[in-house]
Amino acid sequence: MPDSGENTGETGVPNSGSVAFAPFEAWSQWLRDNMGATPATPGSTGEEAGAEGATARATANNPLMSAMGKLSDNPMSNIIPIDWMEISKALQTLHERQMSDPQRTTRVATDYNRRLSKTTMKVWSDAASRFSDLPRQEEGRPDKRFSDPEWESNPHYKMLKETYLLTSEYLLKEAEETDDGQHTEQQLRLKFHLKQFVDAMAPVNFFLTNPAAIRRAMETGGMSLADGARNLASDLEEGRLSMVDANAFEVGENLATTPGKVVYRNELIELIQYGPQTDRVHEVPLLFFPPWINKYYILDLSEKNSMVKYLVEQGFTVFMISWKNPDSSMEETKFEDYMTKGPLAAVEVVKDITGSEKVNPVGYCIGGTLLVMTLAWLAAGNDEKEKQKFGDPTFMVSLQDYSEVGETGVFMDEPQFEAMEMQMLERGYLDDRKVANMFNLLRSSDLIWANVIN
Repeated sequence: MPDSGENTGETGVPNSGSVAFAPFEAWSQWLRDNMGATPATPGSTGEEAGAEGATARATANNPLMSAMGKLSDNPMSNIIPIDWMEISKALQTLHERQMSDPQRTTRVATDYNRRLSKTTMKVWSDAASRFSDLPRQEEGRPDKRFSDPEWESNPHYKMLKETYLLTSEYLLKEAEETDDGQHTEQQLRLKFHLKQFVDAMAPVNFFLTNPAAIRRAMETGGMSLADGARNLASDLEEGRLSMVDANAFEVGENLATTPGKVVYRNELIELIQYGPQTDRVHEVPLLFFPPWINKYYILDLSEKNSMVKYLVEQGFTVFMISWKNPDSSMEETKFEDYMTKGPLAAVEVVKDITGSEKVNPVGYCIGGTLLVMTLAWLAAGNDEKEKQKFGDPTFMVSLQDYSEVGETGVFMDEPQFEAMEMQMLERGYLDDRKVANMFNLLRSSDLIWANVIN
């Protein structure tokens, strides 16, 4: 790995050609040393897609950035939906920001090299202390990706880990410190795509630098790799990344096992009723609105983690909406249809069945957004009786204020809206993979790369 003595002039200051991306060069050197000719990006086809203008100039001589232009037409992009060209643009933007203030950048890069050199010395000092059975100070940064003992006990792997963590910290910190505060949207995208890059480049994601994967392959005589190849082939055929064995679950058998019955059905919903399991029963029933991009049994997964089961054991009568999966026949369905045929239709049925004057609604995720809009629409009306349709509402992990949407704003711009609208015009509905990819990218370390490793 590079140390503080590399790429420096006589004064010990990094040369201007490498100063801006000193940690970036460290990553590239690591790839050359540890991956050989293997592309930096898992799943790369090896076919050069290239880039235009400044991005092309920046990637021309760098193995890491040039690898990013190789995934645009690769079927792996359905499984690992990382936008490598956007990552490349983010790195280029950060590079341009740094070069706008060479003096500061030189200072920061020198500090990076100093810290890297200090880390290198500490890692090998700890290794020597361990070999000599001398006492040593354990620090380490908790990160479940590096939970295998070899990331601490083996100096080679520990150096990889520490260099990765240090370089990741450098890039993300530079994104913050070079922000001029004038382009909020650009800054949001920059930070998001740099985080995607950082997560993707973790050494645990590569077989040759994952000690647990190597050990498993040796223990199984290579069968773990063969099993992984079969899983990959299956995912490629399905066009999505599998997180669990979908065939291992069956509704009513080992999923959604709380007894219930469908008491109402229309074009958009089925309404499920769960009876209380106590002698004394709460007077006011509960009506749940789960997200329509998820299944109702998110609240009734198993006996050990079922909210529905817990509530009926506390004496509540629980009603749950189950939304219909969209298809091309629903191309004329509008948002107001979800309101009138969802909450407004369900509450009348619940009142008729229970005889209760009040129904307490519970909105979960986007179901909570639908609920709050329904309540606002009722409150804006003139009919006082209509305003009393619902009792006290409860909202669970439900966003109400959309003025600041955080990282999801990366997926909300006119080009992406137009692309979604075109797909909906062609198919009548939005492909569920688009929504799944968005959620996966928001937590790519857990929802993408952890599954790639497994």
